[in-house]
Amino acid sequence: MPSTNIDATKSPNDTKQYRLLTLDNDLQVLLIQFQPGDDSPDDDYSADGSSDDDNDSEDEDGSEDDDGDESCSDDNDMDAGSRGRPSDVSMGSHPSKGKSSSRRAGACLTVGVGSFSEPQELGGLAHYLEHMLFMGSEKYPDENEFESFLSAHGGYSNGETDCERTSYLFEVGPDHLQHALDMFAQFFISPLMKADAMDRELCAIESEFNQATTSDQIRLQQVLATTADAHHPFQHFNWGNTKSLRDIPAARGIDVRARVRSFYDSHYSANLMKLVVCGQDSLDDMESWVRTSYSPIQSKQ
Repeated sequence: MPSTNIDATKSPNDTKQYRLLTLDNDLQVLLIQFQPGDDSPDDDYSADGSSDDDNDSEDEDGSEDDDGDESCSDDNDMDAGSRGRPSDVSMGSHPSKGKSSSRRAGACLTVGVGSFSEPQELGGLAHYLEHMLFMGSEKYPDENEFESFLSAHGGYSNGETDCERTSYLFEVGPDHLQHALDMFAQFFISPLMKADAMDRELCAIESEFNQATTSDQIRLQQVLATTADAHHPFQHFNWGNTKSLRDIPAARGIDVRARVRSFYDSHYSANLMKLVVCGQDSLDDMESWVRTSYSPIQSKQ
């Protein structure tokens, strides 16, 4: 499908260039080109659109009691196979997890599905899937390959699971945007979701849950959740922990890995995705990279 230039609608003080396009698989893309050394105020914002000055996040409820788990002890929360990202379940704004810089390029892909769409019997499934997409793909099978590449080039990555959407983002040195975009695209084409990686990421989710239980803000949100209509998904426990994603499913004979894969296959469709890419390369170059790497994402709906 043809691309659209939207420069006519931008501020006269904005030096960036923009292009809006839709791929043949119905994935919508916004490209943003900035000039090296651009000192516009927008450079204080990172790939997810949040400011470095944003310090308040609104985190989702975490209601299930947990007595701790020996296999996910505090000493092992940041297992070598786990990304060890900060809490990433949200009901509102979410702060950047790395310092922004005009010297970085980046991307954010948002999928129009979140915790409200997960099955009642598997609280936290959408959050679990978000973690697993960072853990290797068929094209880039090493679990930490993406994170290692970003770290080697001044970047970082993060994800956020919300009620009705899930977002993935990264920033990287501008000279390495093309390769990072291709690695990122594989999250949504052929993720591996290895069983052993799932065990390690469950420990990371358990750690996030334990940290969340000490937050008065999250406790208040849980009180609000318990007052919701019994049939509304807001009352559903959607943070996830070892109890909701391992112990209870095991007692019921539920294959959690198969259900995570099924959730991905059912909901992660190109027509439900929106991608924003920001870099100092030309719009034509970035469009070419996006069309090459993101066109293979399937539109399933």
